[in-house]
Amino acid sequence: MSDRAINKTMTDFEIEVANIENEKLQKVENIKFRDFIDRWMDLYVKAELSINTIDTYKVSLNMEF
Repeated sequence: MSDRAINKTMTDFEIEVANIENEKLQKVENIKFRDFIDRWMDLYVKAELSINTIDTYKVSLNMEF
């Protein structure tokens, strides 16, 4: 299994666990956009995308990390 496939599998698992944990805390429809973007950046973008793409997303979303 390639490093990218391993990272994707780990990310998918982390998302699944986070979704289960978050279900207990709040309903999905109650999440604020900023909170969603923060989680999405941590769970998917940073694990799956190139530095240039991440920087583009940060600029587009006016984010600082």
